[in-house]
Amino acid sequence: MRLLFFLISTTLAGPLLSKRYDVDGNGTPDLCQEDGQGYADCILPNGATTKVPSTERVTPATSTASSSSTAVPSSIPSAATGEKATELNATVASGGTAKEFPSSGATFTADRGSKWTFDVLSGTDSSQGLPPGAIFSNTMYKVNWDKGRTSAIDGRSFWNFGDTLGTSQSGTSYGFSMGAAFYGSTTNPLEVDTTGISDLTHVDFAKPFTGSPNPDPVPPQGTNYGMDTSNVAQVADGEGIAFAWEIFRSTTDYGDAKGQAMLHVTLDDTMPIATRKEGLLWGGDKLQIGSFAVYSPNRASPAPPSPDGYIYIYSNSATTYGPITVGRVKQSSAFDHTQYQFLKTDGSWDSPGAIPPTSAEGYGMAGSPKPPVSNAQGSVMYNPYLAKYMLWTSTMASVGGFYLSDTPYGPWGDYYPVLGDAEAKAGGTEGKMHYGVNCHPELIPGGGNGKEALVSWGTPGVITMFKLGFEY
Repeated sequence: MRLLFFLISTTLAGPLLSKRYDVDGNGTPDLCQEDGQGYADCILPNGATTKVPSTERVTPATSTASSSSTAVPSSIPSAATGEKATELNATVASGGTAKEFPSSGATFTADRGSKWTFDVLSGTDSSQGLPPGAIFSNTMYKVNWDKGRTSAIDGRSFWNFGDTLGTSQSGTSYGFSMGAAFYGSTTNPLEVDTTGISDLTHVDFAKPFTGSPNPDPVPPQGTNYGMDTSNVAQVADGEGIAFAWEIFRSTTDYGDAKGQAMLHVTLDDTMPIATRKEGLLWGGDKLQIGSFAVYSPNRASPAPPSPDGYIYIYSNSATTYGPITVGRVKQSSAFDHTQYQFLKTDGSWDSPGAIPPTSAEGYGMAGSPKPPVSNAQGSVMYNPYLAKYMLWTSTMASVGGFYLSDTPYGPWGDYYPVLGDAEAKAGGTEGKMHYGVNCHPELIPGGGNGKEALVSWGTPGVITMFKLGFEY
């Protein structure tokens, strides 16, 4: 694979124009994205979306507060070199202990500061000139990260990233790669262990498949391989599965989607290893599976009380704010894509091996009052304190939050907004486009008891870690 480094000021996903209007008249500005056709897709405070006429017919809001509303406490700890990382409660609860957790996202928002907190995590390496809560490399100066996720195999945590990676040692450089994976720190959730690695051109996680009889196509002159890579779900002792979406692209455009790849993941002494055992499973006309997240309840920590033996594979809709699609497969058949089933909007599971088209019409998870939506990376975890599954979502309009359900496939309840302008300001990333809200139980010993959770939020180059605390 050829790796091209280049200067760039935007993320691979492409910038979106966000404007703010009080669409529903509740006094809170709503996040909107112009569609270029005289209308805007707007996200309301409850997570629902609506299409409204553009600026000339909608009164702009004067406030800059986001729909996640309340201000972050002013006592956020400053991060300094050598500062001890925030300690997290590592005791795993045996069941839900939260009392009267609100079913309404609006009530949850009003409870901020009294019954829950969301603060920037301390412990970054400020000698690298990083903002508060930024994850950092322990050997390279000011690495620029993209789409950071964590996973664990046999209890060992690791990060994997998107298809750009770079260092600011001699200017801001980005490059295409098949994602990159590094181990996490055992003492500081913000530290990425890059020990022994100094050249980012040799950290490919999911390489192209060159074997026979189905090798990956070779990119034409002027383009390079790129991949969107999922997190990793453990399927057996020492083994995990992940998914990647292969694209050809240049330095100036997103490129041509080639199709779906499956990764067999193991652990090496230096870094995790992803092995391609076959070529592309299907082409770019079918659903990009795993683009949102992959989750294995049977191997997850914290563990749900009665895992069902399935691995769940979540995908973003091809439409801007379409429903999140979920597939499942028995853990024992994880590497046989002919056994995958996908949930239809009528609540039934499709026949094994029927892969939805790119549009995914007729597929998606249910929710009340609205199905969960996302157009960026997210994650799923079981929270023993709430005795619920949490679905963390984000949109390219720089907002994020979670939904709750009794199962890993829904139906999901109301949307609980958490991330917005106040959090961007607290993390020193104000004014940047944010995307990719991920939870990180793998970075808490034993997965944690659910009263505290680690949640990250990404920008082009900086990934900020927050600590969520419940007191219900």
